[in-house]
Amino acid sequence: MNDQFVWGLEWLAPGYIGRVWDLQALSGVSFAGAPLEEWLFAFAFGLYWTGVYEHLTWNRTSPDSSAQGMRANA
Repeated sequence: MNDQFVWGLEWLAPGYIGRVWDLQALSGVSFAGAPLEEWLFAFAFGLYWTGVYEHLTWNRTSPDSSAQGMRANA
């Protein structure tokens, strides 16, 4: 989701990333117009959000078979 936001920024305001991010302070590596650090942040936030989502909704993103059996018998 975060990468879509960055692409949206670049699409709506071309050159926005270069004007706002201090690219000299970053690694200088970019993919699809977004700095590598932004991609790493998106990946790490996705990992974090998976746990938060499961906790808030009390669901598992990939339930095991024993949990499904317990729900059916309850």
